[in-house]
Amino acid sequence: MKDWIWVILAAAVLLICCLVPFLKAAEPPQVPPSLPQAAGEKITVHIEGLSCPLCVFGVSKHLKKIEGVEGVDVSLKEGTAVLQMDPSAEITDEEIQRAVEKAGFRVSKIERGP
Repeated sequence: MKDWIWVILAAAVLLICCLVPFLKAAEPPQVPPSLPQAAGEKITVHIEGLSCPLCVFGVSKHLKKIEGVEGVDVSLKEGTAVLQMDPSAEITDEEIQRAVEKAGFRVSKIERGP
């Protein structure tokens, strides 16, 4: 009887090991969030201290609260946040800096572009 239990257990483990790669292949690919396409200004904020996904979430959450921000894409790897602005919005660097500081981080540079 004990021999059958080991055979069944080994067969179950083998079956699971064979199916896992197929189940992972069925998952939809992870697509990074993209910014909305708008004619507004693009602002790149260089942020010091980003070290984990939770940091990215906190910074993104605070920057999205700024009136006139249409989209935020925070890059952990680059240490930046790219803000896509409403074309009619007038947002100061101080507002951006305050939002990042509320998340617990420091702004090292802000670049504005089209």
